Amino acid sequence: MNLTRFNALEIFVAAALIAKIVLVADHLPFIRLFCKKPLLAPIFWKTGIYSILLLFVRFLIRFVPIWINLQSSFYIAYKEALQVIDWNVFISIQAYYLFLLFIFVTFQELSYKIGPKVMRKLFLGF
Repeated sequence: MNLTRFNALEIFVAAALIAKIVLVADHLPFIRLFCKKPLLAPIFWKTGIYSILLLFVRFLIRFVPIWINLQSSFYIAYKEALQVIDWNVFISIQAYYLFLLFIFVTFQELSYKIGPKVMRKLFLGF
């Protein structure tokens, strides 16, 4: 079973799920744990939380089709998924997402600290 290629519907569903991670994680009670600390602490904290959730969702995106196709127990499908997934690609994409999340969270936290008016002035000039 080759699962390295996705069809358009799978890509759409995966992108929608991954995009919702930030929205859901922002409502978790512990996400703003380091908001009173220097800027580096909340950036690393939120990036870590988003990365862990993203890793879990990405694995589920790969695991659920295997489980449905095999029509077997959870454990057998889990073992099959661990063997079928191309881990080099999976980890490379996760590292890329980590980088993108870091940039996103850095700008998000910076805008929280300096405010929307200063951000608008810095980026748009008015």
